[in-house]
Amino acid sequence: MATLEQPIAAESTVIVHFAEAAEPSIVRSQAFDVAKVPMLLQVLGLSWLIGAAISVAFVSTLLLFNVAGLKDLIVRSDVYFLAMFLLYFFNMLTFSSVSMGITIMRLPWDDDKR
Repeated sequence: MATLEQPIAAESTVIVHFAEAAEPSIVRSQAFDVAKVPMLLQVLGLSWLIGAAISVAFVSTLLLFNVAGLKDLIVRSDVYFLAMFLLYFFNMLTFSSVSMGITIMRLPWDDDKR
């Protein structure tokens, strides 16, 4: 057993060298490279973010102006955190899906007339 005076550097380098020889990706992790993500996924991610931002603005406006007494109803509820989460989440899901659908439909069409 090693003490403070005896470092275990020799044993640890053997383990690291063995791991590098077996699977180099386990030892060395590379940073996330955006350039390797396909362009379609980048475009869909951006359109998802745009839809999410529009959704947050929409729901916040609904609650700010207390449309149909929605804010009062949520505030008086026992589970207002759940109501807020569901309201934001499902509106975000809807608006992001619509934004992604619009993006997909606007992609250039390659018409091969063979």
